[in-house]
Amino acid sequence: MTATIDLVHCVVCDDVRIEILSKETIVGAYTAGIIVPRIPWVASLCLWMTVIWSGDGQLPIEIRVLNPLQVQVGNQQGIGTAQLRGHQSTITFRGLFFTVEMEGTYSFQWKAGTAEWRIARQLPVYVSEEQPMAS
Repeated sequence: MTATIDLVHCVVCDDVRIEILSKETIVGAYTAGIIVPRIPWVASLCLWMTVIWSGDGQLPIEIRVLNPLQVQVGNQQGIGTAQLRGHQSTITFRGLFFTVEMEGTYSFQWKAGTAEWRIARQLPVYVSEEQPMAS
């Protein structure tokens, strides 16, 4: 049976670290939005995705980031291999670069193989109103 994959949950974060015995530590999770110091801004984030695989084999997986105008501002792709079929496992996309040129809701989307694009997560992006301290 050909591999298929279903997304259970997606976390947007700064990094995912692998520890002893394959434990994963999520660093800097963005739960309610992303704050940038100014616009334009180039962001580098991770997507940590909890998934459930069915079947055997590999699938190409693509990630894209759309700005509030639905224009693609970042993307990444890789190959996923079916693991722990029928049980939850994880996939991490590190170093997802995208350009922030406006405030608003950014859409993190994914697709596997020839499937349609699906929303993994949506987060608002804000510009910080804090001014740097004088030295």
